[in-house]
Amino acid sequence: MPTDIVLANGLRLEHDSSLGRHRSMYRDPASFRASGVGALGLWAWPGYFPEVLRDKFRAQTGYAIEFGELPADEELLSVLKGSDGPVDLIVPSAFVAKALRAQNLIRDFDKSLFSEDLLPMYPASIYNPEFDTENDFVIPYAWGATGIGYDAERVIGLPSSWSALFAGDPLPPVPPKAWGHRRLDRIVLLDDARFTLGSVLLYQGKSPNTTVAQEVYDAADLLVTLGRLHLKNDAEKQYYRIEYEEVRIPDLLRRGEVGLTMSWSADVTTAMHSAARDRNSKSDQDVVPGKPSLRIALPAEGSILFRDSFMIPQQVRPGNWEAVHQLIEFMLQPQNAAAVTNSSFYATTVTTAEAYVDRFILNGPSYFIHALGNNRFLEDLDEEMRTVYREAWANVKTDRLSSEILVEEPASDATAIGTGPTIVGPELPSD
Repeated sequence: MPTDIVLANGLRLEHDSSLGRHRSMYRDPASFRASGVGALGLWAWPGYFPEVLRDKFRAQTGYAIEFGELPADEELLSVLKGSDGPVDLIVPSAFVAKALRAQNLIRDFDKSLFSEDLLPMYPASIYNPEFDTENDFVIPYAWGATGIGYDAERVIGLPSSWSALFAGDPLPPVPPKAWGHRRLDRIVLLDDARFTLGSVLLYQGKSPNTTVAQEVYDAADLLVTLGRLHLKNDAEKQYYRIEYEEVRIPDLLRRGEVGLTMSWSADVTTAMHSAARDRNSKSDQDVVPGKPSLRIALPAEGSILFRDSFMIPQQVRPGNWEAVHQLIEFMLQPQNAAAVTNSSFYATTVTTAEAYVDRFILNGPSYFIHALGNNRFLEDLDEEMRTVYREAWANVKTDRLSSEILVEEPASDATAIGTGPTIVGPELPSD
């Protein structure tokens, strides 16, 4: 539910801490049809469209904004191909636009409906994808980095490499003077196939956009192996548990329930500077304060940046064509763009909006980019490789190594009933 959050400087902002960046459901997109003229149907994270701006836009134009579920990036192409329901605007990651346009699933903007100085976005080298530098069909709206979120009260030093998450070292019995764990019992990774597998690939010295299938399966195998290590815990060695989350990471960090995570940059800012209702309390008045000891590190191997972007799907209703352009320009106006950043904590692509962005956000993790220039963007893949990533991620989520196969055991009179396939695979590595 939307709640007020309180920044460190006392500023109150509307925020919905229960929603993830990629997935949320306000209503079924099929219900847009009943809304008729006067409503724009969006597949987007509602946090990018705070209520104060929705009300302002409706007052100016007469159009309400209604939300449907934004599919995960890797699912969006197939969802749009199979959907005939009306949707007027989508806000997925920029890299999916290339495939969407190739299959005629999104439309070019009518730039005559925009102000002359609105496009292209600047600086184009950071925000615009290389396949659409002039913003013909993609307009980046919000951006951020993936990195290692950590609690400085529980982690000593700077976790400057992805090895902090992916090396699988046992926990030290005593916190070392250098970087190490203070008896962390779990690590949380993003529940996102491309970003998490891509970060493992960076750790392994590979491209996060590799088209070598075995490299993707090897990355997935590393995650599966990490997830099994805690089963080897004994009196001498302890290993952390691996969990996958997307929505709850800010809450887990804020509450001190986890000290080391793979995080979106804005999630760390959220947990640092915002208070949220205590989900363990029956009272709506009980809140968990922000945790100033939280930090984010962008690993030396590289950090994957995302650019969530405006796109107009082919399903846009003709009567909403001009209104959807009005909405895009409205959201890109500096003060409106700043209002989005101040409520969602995600950095805006509108550089002129920074004058209105809260200083705690502007100078915090939300705006971090890699000091060494090791900023990477995900790229579109062909269907064969998309299938590889899906299969590899399914292996991760079902705790299965790529070398493990299903072997049908011969049925006998004694075993024919109730006997299924046996999983055969390598044992856990020994010390």
